[in-house]
Parts: sequence; C-alpha cells; structure tokens
Amino acid sequence: MSATFIRILNFVPLAAAIAFGTAELCRAQSTTAAAEEPVKTVEVEMRNFAFSADTIRIQPGTSVRWVNRDEVGHTSTADEGEWASPLLGPGESFTQRFDEAGTYTYHCTPHPFMRGVVIVEE
Repeated sequence: MSATFIRILNFVPLAAAIAFGTAELCRAQSTTAAAEEPVKTVEVEMRNFAFSADTIRIQPGTSVRWVNRDEVGHTSTADEGEWASPLLGPGESFTQRFDEAGTYTYHCTPHPFMRGVVIVEE
C-alpha cells in the first residue's frame, strides 16, 4: 500500500465523524427551533386611572403585559382569581399568559372602577 492510500484511509473515518456530527447538530437545532414558537405579547397600559384597552382579543398562548404608566400603584387582578399581580409602582409591569379560550374580566384592586376584559379566542 502506498503512503498516500494509507493517509486517505485514515482521513475517511474523521471526515465521516465530522459530517455525521454536523448533520446531528443541524437536526438538533432545527428540532429546537420548530418546538419553540415565539410568544406573542400584547401590552395594556395603566394610565390616568384607566386601562388603555377596555377589551382585548387574543389567541391562546398569547401573553398580556400590564405596564403602569401612572403616578400611583395599580394591580391587574382577575375577578375570578385566575391571576393577581402585586401592586405595581410607576414603570413596573406584570405579565400573564393565556392558554385557554375564555373571557377573563379583571380590575385594579385599589381602584375597582378600573376594569378590563381579556377574550381568548380559538
């Protein structure tokens, strides 16, 4: 056997290992990317003692982020107890993900006249 032929034989397993490893890495990245769908987030501001949207309509899997743009503390509290934010100071936010279809009414605990509705549609 020639020296060149022996070098080629030694290179073949290395090339196969590199190709196989690269293919596995690409498949793993592709599977991970397909499994992770981007989460959509809708923002509702708390401003002037009101929620910026009285009613919002979203799809399952969407998150709602309440942001306090007021000078006083507010909450986002579900009327039926599904969620309750802490008291949010100016500039603070709270996020809730909605996975199930339904109508969710909510209010601000210190200011119960502040009311809103999240409708999760199929």
